[in-house]
Amino acid sequence: MTNKAYEILKEMWDNRRENPKTPEEFKDLVFINRTGYPTKNSTYDAVLRVLYGL
Repeated sequence: MTNKAYEILKEMWDNRRENPKTPEEFKDLVFINRTGYPTKNSTYDAVLRVLYGL
């Protein structure tokens, strides 16, 4: 991992808001959705398709 990637992820971690819905086993994850669960890969796929016209 590059230093820049680490800095970005660290900032995301430091600035995330605690979600009371997040189960204990997911509280240490960086990428969680607004319901407090891990973000699905398909979410990223859909955004990339829109951004890059795939």
